[in-house]
Amino acid sequence: SIINPYEVTEEEDMLEVQEEEKKTFFEVLGEYIIDGFKVAITVAAMLVGFVALIAFINAVFKGVIGISFQEILGYVFAPFAFIMGVPWHEA
Repeated sequence: SIINPYEVTEEEDMLEVQEEEKKTFFEVLGEYIIDGFKVAITVAAMLVGFVALIAFINAVFKGVIGISFQEILGYVFAPFAFIMGVPWHEA
C-alpha cells in the first residue's frame, strides 16, 4: 500500500478465528445488564466527584479572594451568553 509500504509474509497473513462457546439469550442479557450497571455506577461516582471538586474550588476561592469560582465563570461567560441571545440581566 502507498500509505504503509511493507510486505506481509504468508504466516502473518493468516487469520485464525477461535470459536466461542454459544451462550443462551438470558446469559447474554445478564452480561449486558451487569455491564450497563457498571457504567451507570461509574458515571454516578464521577458525577459525585465532579460536584465535590467544584464545591471545594468554590470554597477555596470564596475564602481566598471573597468570590466563588462559579461567579468568576459567570462574569467570564456572560458576554458569550449575551451574544447567543440570552438577555443581559439573565446572563
